[in-house]
Amino acid sequence: MAADGLFETMRVYNGCVFALDAHLQRMISACPVVGIRPPEEGLLRLAVRSIITEKNLKDARLRLRLLNTGRCAQIVITAQKLAGLKKASKGLAVLFVGTKRMQAGILTGVKTLNRRFYEGIFKKAKGLGYDEGIFLNTHGEVVEGTRTNIFMIKDKEVSTPRLSSGCLPGVTRRIVMALLAGMKIPCREKRILPGELFGADGMFLTNSIIGAAPVVRLNKNTIGDGYSQYLIKRIISAYKKEVEKKCGLG
Repeated sequence: MAADGLFETMRVYNGCVFALDAHLQRMISACPVVGIRPPEEGLLRLAVRSIITEKNLKDARLRLRLLNTGRCAQIVITAQKLAGLKKASKGLAVLFVGTKRMQAGILTGVKTLNRRFYEGIFKKAKGLGYDEGIFLNTHGEVVEGTRTNIFMIKDKEVSTPRLSSGCLPGVTRRIVMALLAGMKIPCREKRILPGELFGADGMFLTNSIIGAAPVVRLNKNTIGDGYSQYLIKRIISAYKKEVEKKCGLG
């Protein structure tokens, strides 16, 4: 099945792309799904390192795209300054929308350049003063945000939508789940319904740019009890330590 192409969004810390291997492997594994001949991982790695060196990037947002040209994929890499991180660290306002997306298609969980569905929800959320919008699948399950994976906290247990809901197998999602396991904090992938989300004690979102960030408002409801705030701070701290270990910070 053809598509316009694939993309990965990565963060540069201290001239180092955090979790680069995971991003490249996810992109390469998705190539056959969208009809792109997979480039060698070494070629992608070289392209990423070249732009970091050329632009002397220390801390930045990096976007790697593979464009489907019908033959060999065209590699395009762009870099942008980081923005919105201070606001994310203080807490995000999230809009839950009733929009439903099909979850059984071949492109489910694949980061294609066809972003119309996501951009429509994101634009609606931003227009109403929110930072992110989250949506459902056709079975009424919570899936993800337009740019983020979702985690909720209830009764001291962390949950995140199961991959079969149609959510993206996020790189940061996987890292956070591994960190939670190392911290002996229960975390389950499960079917999450809207009522559970609105009844949660706390929520946080993840992606490669913000890492993990707390949600302080879900629609018009303030969210986050004392324990969930404490737990989210621990998760953010553990994630930062992982970045420091891999990218030589501190």
